[in-house]
Amino acid sequence: MRHGACSAGALAIAAAVIVAAPATALADNNVKDLRREPCPAPYLVAEDDSVFGQDEINQAHRWRFTIATKTVRLKPKVGWKRDPINSQTFRAGIVGLNWMRVLLYDHRENGNERSLRQARDLALDFVQNQPLGGRKTSSEAWDAKTVGDRGAILAYVTRAASCEGILSAKRARVLLRSLARHANWIRHNRVANNHGLFDALGLAAISRQAHFLQGGGRWRNIARARFEKILKHRIKVDEGFWLEQTSIYQWEVTNLLDRLLEILRIGPDDLENLLARMKRNSAWLVEPDRKIVQFGDSQQRRAPDEYRDLSQTQSGIFALPRSGYAFVREGSSYLAIASSFHNSTHKHADELSFDLYDRGHRIVSDTGFFHKDPGPWFRFTHGSSAHSTVTLDGDSFPRASRLSYGSGISAWGGGASDLGGTWYAVKARNPLLGRNNVSHQRWLVYKPGTALVVVDRLRSGRRRHYKSYFQLGPDLAVSEQPDALGLSAPGLTGALYNNGGGRRTGRNVLRASKHPLQGWTSPQFRVKDPRSTAIFKTKGADADRVTTISLNAPNVEAAAIDRVNNDSLSLQLATPAGVPLERLDLSVDGRSIAIASDT
Repeated sequence: MRHGACSAGALAIAAAVIVAAPATALADNNVKDLRREPCPAPYLVAEDDSVFGQDEINQAHRWRFTIATKTVRLKPKVGWKRDPINSQTFRAGIVGLNWMRVLLYDHRENGNERSLRQARDLALDFVQNQPLGGRKTSSEAWDAKTVGDRGAILAYVTRAASCEGILSAKRARVLLRSLARHANWIRHNRVANNHGLFDALGLAAISRQAHFLQGGGRWRNIARARFEKILKHRIKVDEGFWLEQTSIYQWEVTNLLDRLLEILRIGPDDLENLLARMKRNSAWLVEPDRKIVQFGDSQQRRAPDEYRDLSQTQSGIFALPRSGYAFVREGSSYLAIASSFHNSTHKHADELSFDLYDRGHRIVSDTGFFHKDPGPWFRFTHGSSAHSTVTLDGDSFPRASRLSYGSGISAWGGGASDLGGTWYAVKARNPLLGRNNVSHQRWLVYKPGTALVVVDRLRSGRRRHYKSYFQLGPDLAVSEQPDALGLSAPGLTGALYNNGGGRRTGRNVLRASKHPLQGWTSPQFRVKDPRSTAIFKTKGADADRVTTISLNAPNVEAAAIDRVNNDSLSLQLATPAGVPLERLDLSVDGRSIAIASDT
């Protein structure tokens, strides 16, 4: 799926403007201006804390690069329209030029001029063979985000090659003319999602590297104004979470803002303050294994050092009630809840889904990003059955922007346990079921290292089929027992109990199923790892369902609910044999949950 693509008519008009303007705008003295510029700063092309190993560098010296997990030989003349894996991600990746960063890294960090010469030749090959509107030009070459990514790369290569004295005047004119075309394309093509941010950053980088080009002095202000407008349109400024329902884009957009402030030398101002909030939130997305929570279209990337270090200072419960997320962190125990729908960009049908990490394992984990190409795997990963949620009558939740509700997080809090430690609680709702005259409220009650209790309160005017999904971590062994599912892994002896509130409950566990697709998680592009999915089915108009994930033998089960309504919840915790352990009484006051414990 391509976001922000222009209509054919609009693109044709923009192409005519962009192609015509730079051809007359480039002056002979622009090459002299380029020669007078200093070498570019590293951050003008840096990305997070990207580090390339010697094997990757050696591979690049043999003109072999990896795009969307596929390693291909890319040597001038490059086949820019190739697509060996039939993937939009590959087609956009090859013309975005980000795979060239390994060469720029080697030159920047190791002083290897050979790598810069390779990057120069590849940049020239693209510019000369993929013109805007060309008959042999890739359909992905002049699209939002692709142009911004590539513009920053080309600008860096142009300045660096000139600085090293390996760029002739003729080649300099070719690259400078292309930079002007990239800048004018970005000026005339606007998109409101994250792709627009990448383009604005690309325009800022071109402005910084080639400010002497005609119009270059204005590009800086255009880039900042556009970036800030898009950013503040898709973020709650007071909270600082990017509202595209995907963890990885919180990291990406935080990095983009950080780079923008460096490139344009902005600060301190309100954008610096916003950046601090965004970095704080990015750290809350780091699980104890130093990998990201896979909400939405997220691969299981390793956290940059900055976010990992910041996450180690975070403890307790933290909520973003307007954005739709809540977190609990205590040592190596971690819980994250998503209840967010602000637009359709990267949206999964994952209402009230959650991730649980404890005792060294991902106990419950989301499904992540397989690929963006249409087909059964796209439908599965984006559908409700791939998330830890409750569905109605077998249907997945809709993902159309017109149905967006913002946040479903309503209250959160904590309280001391009589048995030691702290209980935390989050209360949220799924407004999408309201379209079917069904009310769904979910309470998550968590004591790190001990248990997570998930209470689903469902109310309807008529008989329904409710189906609950729990996506278990791929390294957990699951054993079916009469009254529970045993959960085991090194350092973990736990269980999953499900209480249907007096109603008959059906249970099914699927692992690596292909018909239907179920029991898979995708940590990387087009990678599918088997994992167990526990499914519980109940029929009735109303249901109070209690699921207990016990984390430490001897196990704990939430044996009964004395009371559950909009503002309060009572739980009796007991051993599987029925021996009472602890009673919890939760009460809501505004957005605050108080928890009282009694043994």
